[in-house]
Amino acid sequence: MTKKEIIEKWAKEKKVETLIKKHTDFSNNPYIEDLVQDIYIELYLKDNELIEKLENDNEIDYFLTKIIRNNLYSKTSPFYYKYNKFRKITDEIEPNSDENY
Repeated sequence: MTKKEIIEKWAKEKKVETLIKKHTDFSNNPYIEDLVQDIYIELYLKDNELIEKLENDNEIDYFLTKIIRNNLYSKTSPFYYKYNKFRKITDEIEPNSDENY
């Protein structure tokens, strides 16, 4: 199987989503779906040999868990800088029902 086929197989199996649910509740963070997409993109950027080895040796769960934990819990992770830090320093804008748009 090619790298693309392997990653598509993992996506159909919802590997990343399943592993993220073990570490956090999806409702706690509105950016979890973005993290899922970022991880799949990261997988596409990895070497073909690595992806094939992870599939052949059945080590994908361990590998993805490491990426997920780093992104969710590290303040130096790309996920933290892109989403969590921004969410913490901004307020959500609530639409005012009295105004006409």
